[in-house]
Amino acid sequence: MFIDLFRKTHITEPKSVKIFRFSVISISIGLIIAIFIILFIEMYNEQPSIRTTYIATDNLPLPNIYFRHYYNFAINCSLSKHSTGDVYDGCNKYITATKYNSGDNLYTYSAAFRDYNVTLPTNDVDFNLDIYITDPLYNSSNQIDSMDIVAFDKEFDNYNMDTQDLGGTPTPFERSLLYRNEYFLSQPKDDRLIYYWKFTRTIKYSLVKDLLSYFGKPTYIKQPYIDTNIQIVPYTATSFNTSDDPIEIINRNGTYYATLQFTPSSSPIVKIETEQRNKTILSLLGILGGIWSALAAFYVFLFGLGLISPWGFVHKSRPFKDQYKKNLLMTTMDLQFDKLDEIEKFSTEKYENSSSQKRLDDLEKQVERLKKLNQFYIECIIDTSFLNSLKTDSLPLLDTE
Repeated sequence: MFIDLFRKTHITEPKSVKIFRFSVISISIGLIIAIFIILFIEMYNEQPSIRTTYIATDNLPLPNIYFRHYYNFAINCSLSKHSTGDVYDGCNKYITATKYNSGDNLYTYSAAFRDYNVTLPTNDVDFNLDIYITDPLYNSSNQIDSMDIVAFDKEFDNYNMDTQDLGGTPTPFERSLLYRNEYFLSQPKDDRLIYYWKFTRTIKYSLVKDLLSYFGKPTYIKQPYIDTNIQIVPYTATSFNTSDDPIEIINRNGTYYATLQFTPSSSPIVKIETEQRNKTILSLLGILGGIWSALAAFYVFLFGLGLISPWGFVHKSRPFKDQYKKNLLMTTMDLQFDKLDEIEKFSTEKYENSSSQKRLDDLEKQVERLKKLNQFYIECIIDTSFLNSLKTDSLPLLDTE
């Protein structure tokens, strides 16, 4: 169809048909271009869908946890048996020393638990963080200041403890991680608070918007994160009165503040979230190919299959049909007369007795006639049914001119 814009048309084709053909082709091409632009914009702005799968696991990496408070504090870390409470491993080596931040008037001290090697078994193991205030100016009886804590998955942690941000230009999803697992801890006057912190882990594979992803070959960024919930349980101070407990040894040099106890959810399952693009350039081309095929079929219905069968619905319908007959009639009549003359010449005895030069001249005329006939079929190819209609309709049409 597109080639017909530049291909030479039949000399017998009426001007009105040529204009109509050009209009149909132009509208079809314009429609394809408009649809392509719309589909491309939709593809570029498409929000990827998420395919979710689940896998069972026997252990989970401990999260990275950041602490901030107005007063100086210390943290004691331990792993204990959930059923007995017995401590079987210490993890204080992963606690960073408390740092003083002179530029922060609200939270002047900060520390962190950063674990890069240890994983938490999901069977009967608790991860405990005991927090103590070591600042001599602190008095638990009249303090309303709270401790700010925020947690991240250790495999995807861009948090800057000094500036309290993620650095660079984080995506909206990355910014949401700042507040996803942020909590504020406080201390009662007489009792002790234990914060039971359960967490689940999700591994998110985010699409990279590169050229290959638009062709259906995506590149991913791995972004694990955790979801947490806290349950607060108060205990009386006397229930912790054990003189040989390491916690009590620390407590003699500071004021107990709170305990965080991390426990994986029962029967932990790691959720896998994979972003996927539903619209690609290949699918876009497939849609355009289907639309173009439909337009091409409609074009063939109107104008036929070109040189093989040029007569479509437009050519066979009035007023185009009569106009075609008028344009073809004179050419076909000339050819018929030439044919009769040649037959007459070849049937006479005069031709048989003619000289060689005469025969050569007649042969040249025959060749010229064949060329003329061939040119006619090149420029005015018509089917047999249309020629048959000329035999019966040619005389009335000549009378109307």
